[in-house]
Amino acid sequence: MCAVYKIVHRATGRCYVGSSVDHERRWRRHREDLQGDRHHNTALLRAWKKYGPEAFDFEVLEECSAGRLRERERYWINELAPAYNSLSCVDDGILRHSDEARRKMSEAQRRRWADRRKLGTDKLSAQHRARIAAAHIGIRPSEEARQKMSEAALRRGPPELSQEARRRSAEKQRGKVLSEQHRSRLQEARQRWLRANRSTVKRTGD
Repeated sequence: MCAVYKIVHRATGRCYVGSSVDHERRWRRHREDLQGDRHHNTALLRAWKKYGPEAFDFEVLEECSAGRLRERERYWINELAPAYNSLSCVDDGILRHSDEARRKMSEAQRRRWADRRKLGTDKLSAQHRARIAAAHIGIRPSEEARQKMSEAALRRGPPELSQEARRRSAEKQRGKVLSEQHRSRLQEARQRWLRANRSTVKRTGD
């Protein structure tokens, strides 16, 4: 049955709002993911682990047609402002992460990588790198995406590397022979950056 539902913590009233074409099946999936410590919503998962399954109720807020699910879900999120939803509604019907949610995710990501660097586990294994490379084979960014990446690279300019990083990079490149096409692309990229940063380069040279 198509419905908008909420998973609510009985004692505080804090809830998570969702929608599904089969709400009973969706509730079973929520419970399985929460019990298995793999639920996509971190806030709800933490509350579930803290208070236990018996502290939560599943309630149907509204039954509706499949075509109206997104619209009615958006209505109830706006109406209830659910504490466990990490997404906020926008007028075009798309659910996006709120600024606060993006900030928290960014901070959590920085903490995770800081911890990995301390433990020395911030480097990807060769197998992991190979899987990432295989997943990107044949994927070509759109012209708009390539233009944006190019503009961002121009703004950043050449990376500022430490002496140790420069040494490692030089060792990796030693003995490699670049094709004429590759060298031509590198030269063109360098010329574009120089043209875009001509005034900065002149001031540095002075």
